Amino acid sequence: MPELSRIRKSWITPTRVVVLLVVVGVTSGVWKSYRESVAFETTVIGDTQTQVIARFGKPDYVEPAGQPYMRYTSTPCSSPCHARLWWEDDWLPGVGALSVELDAHGRVLSKYRWVSP
Repeated sequence: MPELSRIRKSWITPTRVVVLLVVVGVTSGVWKSYRESVAFETTVIGDTQTQVIARFGKPDYVEPAGQPYMRYTSTPCSSPCHARLWWEDDWLPGVGALSVELDAHGRVLSKYRWVSP
């Protein structure tokens, strides 16, 4: 029995723990990117805010009308846009994002894929 304990302890090394954490982090990032891509493709004009959030999850930022989210655009959402929901790319924040514009009734007006040059 003591030999089994020694084998278990020798398997857990700092290098293996770091590798495991990297694998888990990459896997979760890939999964989130895939889920957001599917959510973006399946979102259509007229969908409700509730449907959009159910697909994407909580937005990273909610831009009210007239106040641009300067990280990606200098053009604010303006009438009939009431709010713009943002989901940023976890791999390259500030470089890529997805947004969905909503009207005053919480219905999708448009959607955009933002990529900084």
